[in-house]
Amino acid sequence: VSAFLLNRSSDLEITGSGGYGLYASNSLTVGVDANNTTVKVTATGKGSNAGIYAVSSDIVLTSANITATAESGYAINAETGDLTIIGGSVNATANTENTNGSGLYAGGDISVTDGCVLTASGDKKGIVADGGITIDGCEVTATGSTSEGLLSGSGDIVIKNTSNQENMKVTASGTSGNL
Repeated sequence: VSAFLLNRSSDLEITGSGGYGLYASNSLTVGVDANNTTVKVTATGKGSNAGIYAVSSDIVLTSANITATAESGYAINAETGDLTIIGGSVNATANTENTNGSGLYAGGDISVTDGCVLTASGDKKGIVADGGITIDGCEVTATGSTSEGLLSGSGDIVIKNTSNQENMKVTASGTSGNL
């Protein structure tokens, strides 16, 4: 398991020089104590590599301000696992034209909970899961420039507000379908 915890007011900026911004061969957990709202993680992938990438397991992002970008490919990629975002703010952008890029990708399920503010955009799709997608009590904007904004390959897309968040809102836009 790969994990790190940032305490107090912290900034961490990682840029891959021809590679991934933040890479884990197993699970990756990035998180902060729920009271630390000023922690910022910026990860940039160069070439066709992701900003944040876990090759064989899950990614969990907890209560942090996270920005992930990719020149092409996926900004945040849990290739064979689940992607879980709990609270905080996440901005994921794959910003090169003519590639298969998406803001978020998971080989399993994607879960976004606890008041998270998520913006995911890609030159292809915004948010993609081979499994299901659950959004619970969050503000989510998913934009696919040349395809779907929000796409579940084999599972359900569930949007709910069990915690009664006031700012709960989901916006998905794309050129070949919004959801």
